[in-house]
Amino acid sequence: MLPRRSVLTLLFMALFSNGIALAQYPSRPVRIVVPFLPGAAPDLLARLVADGLSKKLGQPVVVENKSGANGNIGGEDIARSPADGHALLFAVQASIVISPHLYKLPYDPLKDFVAVASLASNQYLLAVNNDLPVRTLNEFVDLAKQSKQPLIYSSSGIGSQQHLAMEILMKRAGIPRMVHIPYKGASAAAAAMMAGEVVAGFSGSAVYEPVKAGRLRGIAMTGRARSETLPQIPTIAESYPGYQVEVWFGLMARTGTPDAIVSRLSEAVKDLLAQPDFVKRMQSSGSVDVLDLPRAEFAALIRADYEKYGRIISELGLTGSSEQ
Repeated sequence: MLPRRSVLTLLFMALFSNGIALAQYPSRPVRIVVPFLPGAAPDLLARLVADGLSKKLGQPVVVENKSGANGNIGGEDIARSPADGHALLFAVQASIVISPHLYKLPYDPLKDFVAVASLASNQYLLAVNNDLPVRTLNEFVDLAKQSKQPLIYSSSGIGSQQHLAMEILMKRAGIPRMVHIPYKGASAAAAAMMAGEVVAGFSGSAVYEPVKAGRLRGIAMTGRARSETLPQIPTIAESYPGYQVEVWFGLMARTGTPDAIVSRLSEAVKDLLAQPDFVKRMQSSGSVDVLDLPRAEFAALIRADYEKYGRIISELGLTGSSEQ
């Protein structure tokens, strides 16, 4: 055991270095790496956040899109960046809590990243092609069970949350078989649904507008409560209690980033989320709801979802590609 004087010295040194780090931060532009293509919902949200943080931090905050490998390329960029708060990951739930169970990653999201701030959450909508003769979830389940040919559904990729949402529903509802067609992104999956290449699929903002416009039919939501955007559509949990698939967005930094810097970033985001104008712009960018959690609760949510999806993927026997 260290002498009391040595403990106090180490504590003082830690506080002193933390103070120096905060005083010098940020000393140059801050990068927010978005692991998806420009124009996607995470990109739009990240750009709003970057604009708000630029004003609060007194340095430019720029968005860099590094897409590919289900978000893993962007994650690897942050895992290799200095732990000084000048490079942040725009974290999307699937990349942090699902990909590690499907792919051989060059980093560990739970060990290499630290939670900075939660931002928003969204839920998926089960939509069907207008020619499919169903208008409710129960009718969809009955048709899927009774159809001589398995129904074909789309998703944005193998192991995506859209894919898992349908697999979980099939298991809960007792649907013996459906055919899964993965597409390169949610927009392509939604387009396939409208074209009749597939009859159904889960998605977020990619199907919200087509449903509102009558080009697709929305029959159920995946959240714990009905969506403020489409309140007339019931949740799956109303028929199958406990069913819940939601996606969250947040900021994460490289593990080892001084706590004072992480706290400053966290408080800056909290200030943004308290501004009605910012929230309105954020919600209009992707039909999302504010998710303003304390840092410790956000970290706990990440770990809980990591364990949850690990169990689900194991039970379903899903595997991804080890090629990155």
